[in-house]
Amino acid sequence: MFEFEEFNASPQAVLFVSGTYVTLVAAGCCINVVFFIRSLRNRINWKELQSRVMARACSPADGFALLFLWIILRALQDSLTLTIGPDSDPTPLIAWVLSFSLVTELGVVLAALILVRLRHGDTQAGLGTGVMPPQRAALWALAFYLGAIPVFLASAQIWGLFLTALDIKITEQEVVRQFMGMENRGLQTAFIVLAVAGAPITEELVFRGVFLPTLTRRLGMWHAAAAVSLIFALVHTHLPTLLPLFVISFAFSLGYILTGSILVPIFMHALFNGVSLACVIMLRVLSP
Repeated sequence: MFEFEEFNASPQAVLFVSGTYVTLVAAGCCINVVFFIRSLRNRINWKELQSRVMARACSPADGFALLFLWIILRALQDSLTLTIGPDSDPTPLIAWVLSFSLVTELGVVLAALILVRLRHGDTQAGLGTGVMPPQRAALWALAFYLGAIPVFLASAQIWGLFLTALDIKITEQEVVRQFMGMENRGLQTAFIVLAVAGAPITEELVFRGVFLPTLTRRLGMWHAAAAVSLIFALVHTHLPTLLPLFVISFAFSLGYILTGSILVPIFMHALFNGVSLACVIMLRVLSP
């Protein structure tokens, strides 16, 4: 997951990050065994689940318009981030980028909620927010997240070996590098809030809440989940994480399909970003 040498990581930092993911993998393997045994005892009615997802579809024009809006705003944010030079004071520009991100994410969330309400009468019907209480959705999200981690990390290793064989340098995302260099506490806090709360809500409403049901009606559930996951990975514009992001996005889609609640992939996404960010923070704290 992390290029430790790039951040001059200390042995303590490497041990912490490695131990965190070893623990997650062990828990995930246990969860997957439980899931497998339960699936043998209680067959999953995939056709019924697909019908439920299809019933929440918006029109293709709606879905692609919302996705296009999110991609454009994301591209603007990334282009602003890349303008931060290595020798300049990044604080003012980072503050502006974070403010821009907050405003645009609120705008996309509002657009998605209005779209779902217009097409389905209320958000509960269109997003499944009333399928289960938030506490239960959080527990399901934890289980699905843990179950996805072994596959996610295996895909990261395989993809890393593939890129290395092609002599492609594996680097961290630019946003991670900039967070490692942030000194302003207020900016750090804003970044954490956006990463753990803002991005999961916005991206899951766009990709799972609107785009997945819309594509399911056209392509079928599994092809739609694969297409959504591929687009999700591509729009993050970071080759070293292309396959791992595809895998984790597919897990988010599976969590939504199986439970019917958009809260589950939102919580899964928040966990994924939160754990990844916690490891980055510990690399920063424990390293010289």
